[in-house]
Amino acid sequence: MTQAETRTTGPAISGRMWTILAIVLSVAMMALLILAGHSYLTKAFSEEHKADAVRRATLYASAIKSEMDRLKIVPLLLSRDPILMIGLRSEQYDPATDRLSSFREEIGAEAIFLLDMEGRVVASSDPNLMGTDQSDSAFFTRSLVSAGTEFSMIEADDASLSFHQSQTIIVDEEPRGVIVVTADLGSTEDAWRLGSSRIMVTDSEGEILLASEPAWRRTSLSTLLSPEPGASIMNWSLWTPESELGEQPYVVLAGTRYLQAGVPIGFRNWRLNMLSTMDAVQARVNGVLSMGVMVLALLMALSLFVVSRKTKAESQRFQRETSELRLLNRRLSEEVAARRRVERDLEEAEQSLEQASKLAALGQMSAAVSHELNQPLAAAKTYLAGAKLLLQRRRPDEALSSFQRIDALINRMGGITRQLKSYAHKGDKTTELVD
Repeated sequence: MTQAETRTTGPAISGRMWTILAIVLSVAMMALLILAGHSYLTKAFSEEHKADAVRRATLYASAIKSEMDRLKIVPLLLSRDPILMIGLRSEQYDPATDRLSSFREEIGAEAIFLLDMEGRVVASSDPNLMGTDQSDSAFFTRSLVSAGTEFSMIEADDASLSFHQSQTIIVDEEPRGVIVVTADLGSTEDAWRLGSSRIMVTDSEGEILLASEPAWRRTSLSTLLSPEPGASIMNWSLWTPESELGEQPYVVLAGTRYLQAGVPIGFRNWRLNMLSTMDAVQARVNGVLSMGVMVLALLMALSLFVVSRKTKAESQRFQRETSELRLLNRRLSEEVAARRRVERDLEEAEQSLEQASKLAALGQMSAAVSHELNQPLAAAKTYLAGAKLLLQRRRPDEALSSFQRIDALINRMGGITRQLKSYAHKGDKTTELVD
């Protein structure tokens, strides 16, 4: 290797090494920034997401408390209703049934019904309850031994719960019946199912009373929820703010990770728990990280551009040292190109002359063929028209004669075309039978 080659090759190798090193450092820095940004953004957005979930859970809890408090007053008011008292006194319950139906529509309860002292439904807003025996129901037995409004829950066969507020009706200073109001919380559960969050209401012992998933009713919240098994150190580090509060960082339900937010309802120590998916948090984190990656990519591209400029400057210096060789090569290439152009022009002239000869011969041949074929074609057309007329006049024998003439004309035209075909072949061509 000469001294000149050493001077030109050495800086080029050094420039490539710097370029590779810059790319490796940029990728490493981008990976570190992405990890750090993911950790920070996940923490920040998770706290915001949980705060929003707490606000929504508070609204749901307030709605349930408002519904239960409102229905708690209804039995007290109805226990003093004169129409119901008259019905119990006279045992004429049709006006009482109409009264309860109108009240149910106004307050939005699931059902309102009146029991006599034997526990039989004598008036009801729900016709299906009329005449049924409710003497063993908790709302009846508790109201008989209490002077105030009693709350009770009854479990159905499908594990769903019905919630009742009941009050004894005093007529002439004697208990004469019990008025019961059933809360309509089934529509609330139906509304919960429309959202992406999972919502449940638990009592003071953690038993689920209401849930957006019917299968969760009458189960324990502690058995339903559990922290993610085998969580790595990195996963736990992403949830440090919640871990410091002594809460589970997240819960896993059916393989999906949820943020848990719980608020008290303010009614009989009930508590509303909301499980919000992490999809919104991950979407925000991914969006911000995508923007960050774009910015880093632009910075890395700019750095690579600067490095490439330096490399290009070294390359230009190397090119200047070999400019004489490039000039000689260019002159030689120009001479070769000129020679090729001359040969190409000569070839094009020969092809043009040959094409002109072909066109002249083709013109003469087409004129002769056209003249030779037009005569039999015109005669065939005349014979065909005559044959058609003869057939219309029912003279088939004469028409057959015309068809024979037409066949002869066709053979004549075939002979003409065979002559043309023979011109296209060499004279020593012979035909033979083949299988």
